[in-house]
Amino acid sequence: MSFSNSEFIYIWFYDLPVRLACYQKGWQLDTAVAIYHIVNTRHIICYASNTAKQAGILIDMSVADAQAILPTCHFRSYDDIAVKNWLSRVGQWAWRYTPLTGIDSESLGIWMNVTGATHLVSGITAMCDALQTEFNRISVSAQIAAAPTYGAAWAFAHFSEFFTRPTLQQNKPIIVCDERAILRQKLEPLPVAALRISADIQTGLKQAGLEQIYQLWGISAISLTTRFGTDLVQRLGQIIGDVSELQKPLIIPTPLIASKNYLTPLLGVEAIQKMIRDLVSLICIQLAQRHLLTRYIVIAVKRVDSTIIRRTISLSRPSRSESLLNRLTAHLAADIDVEFGIEHSWIEAKKLSAGLPVNQAFEPTLYKDDSKDTLIDYLTARLGHNKVHQLQCIDSWQPESAQRVQPAQQTIRQLHTHASNSLPYWQLQDESETSDNINLVSFSARPLSLLTPAVLVDVIALLPDHPPSMIRWRKQNWQIHQATGPERIGPSWWLNGILSNQHSDKTRDYYWLETQSGERLWVYREGLIERGESVEWFLHGFFA
Repeated sequence: MSFSNSEFIYIWFYDLPVRLACYQKGWQLDTAVAIYHIVNTRHIICYASNTAKQAGILIDMSVADAQAILPTCHFRSYDDIAVKNWLSRVGQWAWRYTPLTGIDSESLGIWMNVTGATHLVSGITAMCDALQTEFNRISVSAQIAAAPTYGAAWAFAHFSEFFTRPTLQQNKPIIVCDERAILRQKLEPLPVAALRISADIQTGLKQAGLEQIYQLWGISAISLTTRFGTDLVQRLGQIIGDVSELQKPLIIPTPLIASKNYLTPLLGVEAIQKMIRDLVSLICIQLAQRHLLTRYIVIAVKRVDSTIIRRTISLSRPSRSESLLNRLTAHLAADIDVEFGIEHSWIEAKKLSAGLPVNQAFEPTLYKDDSKDTLIDYLTARLGHNKVHQLQCIDSWQPESAQRVQPAQQTIRQLHTHASNSLPYWQLQDESETSDNINLVSFSARPLSLLTPAVLVDVIALLPDHPPSMIRWRKQNWQIHQATGPERIGPSWWLNGILSNQHSDKTRDYYWLETQSGERLWVYREGLIERGESVEWFLHGFFA
């Protein structure tokens, strides 16, 4: 491929580790966050949010020094797996523009070889603008650059501050012409770090007074090789296109397909049911032979009038159990309108993952399905993906934020991915560990139902810091038979008021109450008398 015909796009997600940490922990993007990695047993800051940088936290600073500067900053270790997974998903999304895309996890970017594909969207400029619009729409920070070589696109994306912006927009894509003279001219002001060379070579060049790329043009390749090695000369040739550079693109997953043709059109529900069972059996055999599992099944039929009907089944975790797939697809026969008959059918297994080999002769006794997961898969297949929900626990001390509702299959996938042996704080204590003098409920118990928001109630208490002796709510007086508590829950002070619009900034004291008529209530007192705060009582939930 000649230099003049090549076109590369590089997209740099410069704050990706910080954004992933905020997303995983539920922090706001303007929170002070610092990402560190371990270097010779030392915790060194490698990425930081803008808020943290403005407070004085610098890259390559130790975590201990950063904590002394900003004690309220959140520190997280660099999650290499999460970064690679996110970049892989974005790279697969970019297949809509070109089949040649790849990830650069070390530099937090993806690359696209769009040679011969830019005419589909009116040119390279229009493609870069479309990419920038998509990332702006989902609020993802990205710096996009286009050039005739991969090395030049990488350099322009990472050192975009050396170029004059046509507008005040920070993330305006940088488009570089594919003419050799113009490319060399654009590369001249860039530092030698844009060549993707090692830190040792950069230090050697700096000691020799060579800090910008244009200073290397007039030095012979022999001199550079003798002094700094072959890597520097190779990078110089790659960035201007004199030396070819091969990149490893993402592999497009090919789904497994099994199909059947029929001499006479299939009619009737029983015939369609048998057809579906046969297709499931064929695809399970292929999955077992290739040691693969699937999480997405597509069953399609072609009627005699050439109409194609597709039905999909999604699973919460990868599987190749024929009995499970038969149960999930049992209802599809009545859902397919065959009219004058079916002449061709096929099944596709997508979202494949590696699985352990299974002895087919003993699979019915060795492979066991989790009954809960299977029920969720069955309900989702019958009712739809967004119709079956499940509560997911959130790592939060605030009771109203300790869980959220989301699709059940998504919850199961997260549990399988982030499984941990440690018990969450909301786990109930064992009865043997409960003190004998607490005869109501354990301090860690939470009611089955919460009032959202909590309801303001009138309370009579012996002293301001004592549990209530009577509660009045909805014109009804409840005499308290016994009370347990308090459990003190303070505000999320480490968030620096970011969530002040969602939660109160006062301390709460929770009590477990049992009325004389048998109701069991969960109430809390908001505010501390010793701090001079106004005190109010709220009813937050009911125990079963």
